[in-house]
Amino acid sequence: FLIRLRWFTLSILAWAALVSYSRIYLGVHYPADIIFGGLLGAICGYAVWNLLYGIDRAYGILKRR
Repeated sequence: FLIRLRWFTLSILAWAALVSYSRIYLGVHYPADIIFGGLLGAICGYAVWNLLYGIDRAYGILKRR
């Protein structure tokens, strides 16, 4: 989904970068908080994607257009 809509993907990443910068600038979070939070989110997203991909390959649950 996100790969096909490149403008949407880039706008989401830009928004996340601006919010991350504002958190550091305002002193609400340390840079390490932002980095590790982003890494944790990426790892969880990748794990869920792999889980759904494996379920779809095994059972064909997800419908394709």
